[in-house]
Amino acid sequence: MGSMSYDVNEVIKRLDRYPNFAVEIGGRTRYLMWQARGKVRSFFIEYQDRILYGTDLSAGLFGSDGNHLSDEQINNMKQSYLKRHDFFMRYYASDEIFPWANNIRGGRPVPEPEYTVQGLALPKEELEKVYYHNAVKWFPGIDREY
Repeated sequence: MGSMSYDVNEVIKRLDRYPNFAVEIGGRTRYLMWQARGKVRSFFIEYQDRILYGTDLSAGLFGSDGNHLSDEQINNMKQSYLKRHDFFMRYYASDEIFPWANNIRGGRPVPEPEYTVQGLALPKEELEKVYYHNAVKWFPGIDREY
C-alpha cells in the first residue's frame, strides 16, 4: 500500500500522481478494515487495475530464531496462513459482518474481538483482477506454466 495503508485517500493521491504505481494489499488488509467501508470499497472499484493481492508470509523450514521447525510447526503455520487468507478473501468477496480484533498489546494479540467489520462485497470481475489478472499485467511472464 505504498506505506500508506492507514488511509486510502493518501494512496489515491499517489496513484493519481504516478500512473505506473500499483499497490499490494495482502499484509495490509487489517488497515483497510479499520477505515470506512464505503471509502475502501470505492477505492477498490476506482483503482481495480492497480491493486494486487500477495503475501510475504511463508511456512518455511526455519523459525524467526533461525532454528529448524518441526513438521508439526510448519503445518500449524500453513493452517494459520490459510485461515488468515480465507478470512481476508471473505472480507473482500462478501458483505458478511465479522467480529474483528487484530490489535497487539504488549507483544500479544488481543484475545477477543473488539468490534465488527462488514465485507466489501466486491464484484467477481474485480476480485479476479486483484487476485490474478493484475499480477500477470504488472509482472509479465508469471502466468507461464512450469
